Amino acid sequence: IHLVKNFKNCVGTTQTKPAGRVHNFGGFTDGDRCVFLANHFKAKKIILLGMDFGTRIGRYSKSKVENRTTKIAKLRRGKKLLEWLAKKSGSDLYSTSKIKGFTKINLQKIDTIISKN
Repeated sequence: IHLVKNFKNCVGTTQTKPAGRVHNFGGFTDGDRCVFLANHFKAKKIILLGMDFGTRIGRYSKSKVENRTTKIAKLRRGKKLLEWLAKKSGSDLYSTSKIKGFTKINLQKIDTIISKN
């Protein structure tokens, strides 16, 4: 943590109690915490790509059998938080997964969304 003091133009986040320059903007999993962070800084558009809140765990996630139930519970919690945030956010919200309050998109629409004002 001593190295963090030297970082410039960097925002630290945590899921727990904030300390110093490390902030808790909300969220639970890495993906939904990023959405809360972007929302805090009033991003005009927030696009989630590949965040799957279903029961399939990706190969880059912790996928041991004993972690599966916990991982799926965390994903469900993250999705609920995003659905809650969608009701309050002023950002245009997009996702390749189905999330209430987000516009569901496919990859082909990304360029159009990004280029819109």
